[in-house]
Amino acid sequence: MTESPLQHPALTKERLSKTAIVYLRQSTLGQVEENWGSGELQRRLVEKAEAYGCADVLVIGDDMGKSGSRTEGRLGWQDMMLRIRAGLAGTVFAYDVKRLSREVRDFSELIHYAREHNVALVLDGRVLDPRDPGDAAQAYVMATFAELDNRTRADLFRQTRRQKAEKGAIVSSLPVGWVKLPSGVYDFDPETKPTIEYIHDLYRRTGSVRRTVRVLNDEGVKVPTRYRGRKLRWEQATQARVTRLLRLEAYAGIYTYGKTEHQPEFGKYPGGLPRRRPVAESKQVRVTGLFPAYITPEERTRFLEQMAASEFHKRDRAGQGVGLVQGKLVCGECGDKMTPCYVPEGRGAHRYQCTYGSAKTGADPCMSVQGAEVDAAVERAFLSAVSQPTQDSLRAALEAEEGSKRSKVDRLEAERERLAYVEHRAEERYGCVDPRNRLVAAELEAQWEKAKKERKAFEEYVALNPPPEAKETVSEQLEELCRIVADVPALWSDDAITNVDRKLMLACLIDRVMVTNTAESIELSILWNSGVETQHRRWRRAGVDRLIADWHAAGKTAAEIQKLLEVGDPTTGQTWPRTKSAVYQALRRLGLRPNPGRQTPKPERDHMRELFGRGLTLPQIAEERNAAGSRTPFGRLWNANGVYNAIGGKLGRFDRHEDLHREVLDDAKRRGLTNKQAAEEFNAREIPRVTGRQWTADAVRQRRRFLNRKTREGAAKPSPDQKATQPDDGGSEDE
Repeated sequence: MTESPLQHPALTKERLSKTAIVYLRQSTLGQVEENWGSGELQRRLVEKAEAYGCADVLVIGDDMGKSGSRTEGRLGWQDMMLRIRAGLAGTVFAYDVKRLSREVRDFSELIHYAREHNVALVLDGRVLDPRDPGDAAQAYVMATFAELDNRTRADLFRQTRRQKAEKGAIVSSLPVGWVKLPSGVYDFDPETKPTIEYIHDLYRRTGSVRRTVRVLNDEGVKVPTRYRGRKLRWEQATQARVTRLLRLEAYAGIYTYGKTEHQPEFGKYPGGLPRRRPVAESKQVRVTGLFPAYITPEERTRFLEQMAASEFHKRDRAGQGVGLVQGKLVCGECGDKMTPCYVPEGRGAHRYQCTYGSAKTGADPCMSVQGAEVDAAVERAFLSAVSQPTQDSLRAALEAEEGSKRSKVDRLEAERERLAYVEHRAEERYGCVDPRNRLVAAELEAQWEKAKKERKAFEEYVALNPPPEAKETVSEQLEELCRIVADVPALWSDDAITNVDRKLMLACLIDRVMVTNTAESIELSILWNSGVETQHRRWRRAGVDRLIADWHAAGKTAAEIQKLLEVGDPTTGQTWPRTKSAVYQALRRLGLRPNPGRQTPKPERDHMRELFGRGLTLPQIAEERNAAGSRTPFGRLWNANGVYNAIGGKLGRFDRHEDLHREVLDDAKRRGLTNKQAAEEFNAREIPRVTGRQWTADAVRQRRRFLNRKTREGAAKPSPDQKATQPDDGGSEDE
């Protein structure tokens, strides 16, 4: 007895009374547009659901253009499962099991919830009851074969594409920048070519992805993009988009297939896409010459090296800032690189800070040092190194470089000879085999083809990476190098040289600079590219204070300390110009009393006073002491001022001319002579002075004031007799 197509025992009244879901799905949007017949066949399931007597039919077509290999991102599948778990659905119609899912795991979830909530499945025209063990087993078998078919088809598709790629066919979409002509040949896309060439040219000039993006955005230039072969779009320039145009091998004329692969153990991303991992370059298919290139492979390699040196944790690129050791300075505490910190002009100098740990883990920065101090020490070490080059070291470096070049050329020649021998041997073996022995002939032919392929790949590699050409001899290079090095110090200070140029010059000799910040100094350890490590120091304020304290302990006066600060530290090249007042302030801050000046020994002072008492003038005393071989405490010849200071300064008690000067000055005053007239008369009468010099109007005025003040001080001071007769303030005589 045949059952009616409009009735089935599994389609009970309870199931028919609920919503019947018709699920539609096609794998790609291209299939939706081109294979429209498949969509029509799936939509006819609505008529079948109505024929079975379903009261309410819901068509879910949100997954048209979605792959069945995964359920992530399939809104229609999620809507259907939500209705089943809510108990709203009674029947699910699908053209076949592959429309629902190509994974047994996902189909098992559907069977589980359908059995739990009493939902029937209509697949391939068959009604399946998940609660029936036979129907459930049949559904699982159908899902298993669907998954097997999917994986077999995907593997066959990948192998076919790989074989085509190995034969020189482009089987994957190229990035933006090319179009396929009707003849099947790829050529530049005239719409995007000018922009792509401009982006490459900008990076050549700026050397920075960030600056390239900034220029593009400032000029309003959009970047062409095409995601997974879709329609061309123009988007705002970002570092990711510009980096893609610089990194991809296709822009260097190299077509690559099989760069990544997916394995089940890799898992999936949260969005459902399979996790892919890079494939070794030896397992990739790499073909050149299939389409024109925007840049050369050598230039792409330089781009990659420059971008690698500009990563956040390296920051080795030479920027426009004044920080000389940008990208070279390493923190002596944590070992991370330090970044320059610039401030607006007029608000201070730049500094170097260790901020990588702070940006990575939120920890406090290790240290911060003054940029000018570090730059000055490194600059001094660099110029000292280039101003005194040794020919032996330069010759050794040149010979090592030439040896490395010769070694590379020799290795390439040896490999070329080996591959030629292998190919020749395989050809001879294939030529000697009996054609009737098909299996052996096929094997030998395969070996011959493999040898030819390896040799061709090697020649392509050499063409893309040519060996260095032989230049002039080492002696000629040495002479040229010495001439260039001799001009470096003058070139360094030239106004035409920018900060970027100086940093690039510095990178030629210095690999890194490790800094340690102490209370008294900044300790620098410079590692040169030659492997030599040198130590340098820059004194801080606390270190300068310690030097002042050491000099003070050695008996230096403030004036002598001032001169030592002006001379500075010859090992570091630092000088600290200070006024004498600043030196006194530093000593006061350190709690030190200034050392007294050097004094003349007491026997020498007594002898000078004796000479002065005999009537010799100060110049005469100085002349007598110089003739006797005596010198000042500072090792200089005596003069009138030196004798004056050594005897005691004021010479009041040694002044033999006081009475004479009072007499002549009083006489000049009575006669109404001016100071100038009195000076002329005193010089004519040869009135002596303490210093032995000629009288001047100013000298007359000063001498008159001195004597008047001395007279007033003598009058104010009571004599011993006056003190004895003076009454006691404490009481009267009557008491």
